Amino acid sequence: MDDNLNNRIYCAKQGTKYPGDRADINENEKSALYALLGTRCRANTRAKLARRLELPLSLWPTYGIYNRVGFFNNGAEYCAGQDYTSEIALVRKLIIEG
Repeated sequence: MDDNLNNRIYCAKQGTKYPGDRADINENEKSALYALLGTRCRANTRAKLARRLELPLSLWPTYGIYNRVGFFNNGAEYCAGQDYTSEIALVRKLIIEG
């Protein structure tokens, strides 16, 4: 999974483009990421997540777990290690608090 959130953040911070000419997240990917991370949480948490997704990736910190958030066909997917629910919650928390 080369096209992941961690690589895009790194490229945005370095001012380079990812091999797919991408160092950002397009609107379809933002919507997919919001749908992936915004389920089963409160409205104020979803609002915080939506605001954070509008920030440039160069302002986001990088975390190793972001390697598991991949982008495919203008969508976002998460590849869980062991506990999908808690890992999604952790990714959401890191993005919101980042």
